[in-house]
Amino acid sequence: MLDQITHVNEQVIERLFQIYAESMSDLEADFADKAEMKKSYASFLKGFIEQSNQLALIEKIDGKWVSGLRVIEEKPGKWFVEAVETAPAYRNNGYGKKLLLDTIAFLKNKNADRIECTIAKDNTASIKVHSACGFQKTNESPINCWGELEEGTELYRFSVSKNN
Repeated sequence: MLDQITHVNEQVIERLFQIYAESMSDLEADFADKAEMKKSYASFLKGFIEQSNQLALIEKIDGKWVSGLRVIEEKPGKWFVEAVETAPAYRNNGYGKKLLLDTIAFLKNKNADRIECTIAKDNTASIKVHSACGFQKTNESPINCWGELEEGTELYRFSVSKNN
């Protein structure tokens, strides 16, 4: 079940750290300790969800948070997906695909006509799941929703039509 994060507290941060375990591990060296890292992430997330055009979404299975992502509406109808990840303990069970499909349905209800993301060229798992959900690789420069070129990635797009 797709759910939107609307507030930030210690429990939310703990659950997100479980989903984003690998990504957070990669960032640990940038902080004095895990407590500082969690405080910084909580501040980032609080600021992120306070923006009306930015959403943090999670997929729950039997009440457990198994995967998550963030979406940003760049302009009316155009959404950018980032930070798609499934908790290591729940991978290879279709939860990432469920998260993306539920997110697409959610964004259609918000009048999305285009959903984009960048994916690292060597991230075959992410490419596979996004492609299975209808995202198609473009030949355009991989520019994120902040106008930044993301080297080593490719731009993928899901075009919303009345048929999908």
